[in-house]
Amino acid sequence: MNKIISDVDELKWFFDNVLPNLKLGEVFFVSLSARNKYLTKKEKEMFQLGRNEMFCKSIVREKDWFRFLRTIRKYECHEEGYLTKNNLPIPSKTIVCYININPSDTIKALNGFNKVINEYMFELSNVAIKKLDCENIMNRLNKIDNNLMTEYQQATGTRYYVDFDLDVDKDWKVYNEEVLKEWMSKKGIKTYFWVDTKSGYHLLIKKEELKFNPKELIDFVKQGYGNWLYSTYEVETAHEKAVNCEIIQNKNSMIPLPGCFQGEYPVIILNKHTIVSGEI
Repeated sequence: MNKIISDVDELKWFFDNVLPNLKLGEVFFVSLSARNKYLTKKEKEMFQLGRNEMFCKSIVREKDWFRFLRTIRKYECHEEGYLTKNNLPIPSKTIVCYININPSDTIKALNGFNKVINEYMFELSNVAIKKLDCENIMNRLNKIDNNLMTEYQQATGTRYYVDFDLDVDKDWKVYNEEVLKEWMSKKGIKTYFWVDTKSGYHLLIKKEELKFNPKELIDFVKQGYGNWLYSTYEVETAHEKAVNCEIIQNKNSMIPLPGCFQGEYPVIILNKHTIVSGEI
């Protein structure tokens, strides 16, 4: 049995305190992914996961806790429900449940989907006119439902959050850094969430409070990380860790879902105690 949910209470807290209400025509987008990077070299050769693809893409049409939980529970199926290209069960340690932190817009998704359909039908008519082999286009048409879900994934509706992805040394408790808290406060940032993930952190900030160039925040965090590294490690090790780190604005705004596993690592919100529950 694939275990996706790590803590129902954590998932419920995220649902209540982080997910926004849906406007007319908006939905939540969730998906699974199998991350090849969590495998050893030998395991990569054995399982042949290939590139990191999203699968089991789903939408939740209402902000209703039981509908939301039901959607995630459906992912917890028999281990042979998710197979690699050589028909082996996808290792649980590679599976991640992702969510778009901003809702998806159905009208935008359908507009994008219509363009895909028109392109496919145009290609199909050319194949028929020229009497070419139609196997390739027909195989792609048989997967048209996946195209629709991809459009939902990319069709951002109301933007409530800006997401920063910090792939850093987990010993750096950046969420406790008083100098960063003070800097964000001076910049007018009052509502933010620190998401603890397998390889670092995600920092979600309310878009309406981010009234400056996001690069300013990235540069400030990088500076803090560098100071911490060189006060913690020998110069060579600190330099290596600094080079290998990545602190970016995550433009697709898709994060590992708190309350679920990310490659067997339980994803959680770190600063729940500082957040006042209420509508987003």
